[in-house]
Amino acid sequence: MVIRKFLQLNTQSSAKKLTKKVPIGYDQAKSVGLLFTIEDLVKHKAIKKFIKVLEDEGKQVQVLTFLPKGKENHEFLFDFIAENDFNFWGKLLNRTAIRFIENKFDFLLHLDRAQTDFIDNILSKSQAKCRVGILKTDRNEEPEIKYYEIIIHPDENETLENNLNEIHHYIKKILSNA
Repeated sequence: MVIRKFLQLNTQSSAKKLTKKVPIGYDQAKSVGLLFTIEDLVKHKAIKKFIKVLEDEGKQVQVLTFLPKGKENHEFLFDFIAENDFNFWGKLLNRTAIRFIENKFDFLLHLDRAQTDFIDNILSKSQAKCRVGILKTDRNEEPEIKYYEIIIHPDENETLENNLNEIHHYIKKILSNA
């Protein structure tokens, strides 16, 4: 598809401008962004539970999801983007998503085990102080680590809920340098 090629070029252009950031301590963090692809109700429920944990710790949580063709947006609870929110040249047109990208989250957590062109585009433009991903990749495929400050490589048989617990465990260990 032509749009995917232009989207990849748009992402690569943004990625060239990326600079690694130094995360603040989790205790000082106030805002957390969650970014993921809608898949099924099990994933949806696990993420809702994770949001509750973060909010109970006093974090302000904002969510953006990618809705692939043929998938159901469960409850319409989260802001979402779809393929048609990108123009022919790969530029994001959705104002809600643009505001999400511009938000200077203390932590932005990408909760998918795989990468997609659409999510990579958002990660490449994100103003977050620390981007965290959980990536399970094919042995022959190298993950795009340039979009993250922290990556968790889950065991192949782990559930998403266990992956979320692992992310939470590790980000809580990040201490402030101040």
